[in-house]
Amino acid sequence: MKSNKIFLFADLDETFIQREDRTDFSKEPIVAEYSSDGRALSYIYRERKEFIDRLLSSGYIEFIPTTSRNLQSYSQTIFSQHYNFQHVILNSSGVILENRHIDLNWQNSIRNYFFKLPLKISQLLQQIEREFYENFHNKYIPLFRNIDDQYILVQNSDFATSDKVTKEIGKFISDFIFKNGLHKSFYIHKEGAEFHIFPEFLNKSLGVKYLIDKYKPSLVIGAGDNISDIDFMNLAQFTLSPVNSTLNRITTEYVQKLTNHSQQK
Repeated sequence: MKSNKIFLFADLDETFIQREDRTDFSKEPIVAEYSSDGRALSYIYRERKEFIDRLLSSGYIEFIPTTSRNLQSYSQTIFSQHYNFQHVILNSSGVILENRHIDLNWQNSIRNYFFKLPLKISQLLQQIEREFYENFHNKYIPLFRNIDDQYILVQNSDFATSDKVTKEIGKFISDFIFKNGLHKSFYIHKEGAEFHIFPEFLNKSLGVKYLIDKYKPSLVIGAGDNISDIDFMNLAQFTLSPVNSTLNRITTEYVQKLTNHSQQK
């Protein structure tokens, strides 16, 4: 039986919040995330926060953060500190929170997927770290993080503004995955100067489908900014994307090509 609720599954980074270097401070944005030492890490524009507030005040729309962030990273944001969302999808569906508690039914289900991997995340991390230190330029070694034994985060922290270094790191990771025959078990997602190495099954759409099947909302809306968000947005009846996002740019370029092709006929 369908509920009368509308679910809005929303990616966070670059959809509702953005890093400092991508923020227009003339709009007087609100700090959306602080580091452990009190530094502002990301911002949200006031109109976007007001949009969320008005949705929630209606009582009919459930806003569901849908992110690759883990619990620790999410807890530093305005979404965790200022709101009490009923559901949150973390780790690109590796973890689902229900009323701030981990959904144990989902946790048991997703654990079965991890058992089938050819390598544990900790083992993969050791191998790729060793490969970097043995064969990559020592000056540009990125930071590696094991995120809850569910995926690997590779951060080009020291040279984040260098596209050249970021591309070299990305190529090295890609070559490593293919050279070791892991391309059917893991995939790489780039976000700015960071790379995520995900198990092939770990995707935001898994958690979105789980919640849709469980609660059967009357309407589903998906909001995202990147190609990696397409899978979960395809489960929605309506989608939202920021004007300056990767998705909007691709759509605009595609429409322009169709228009040009039509005019040439």
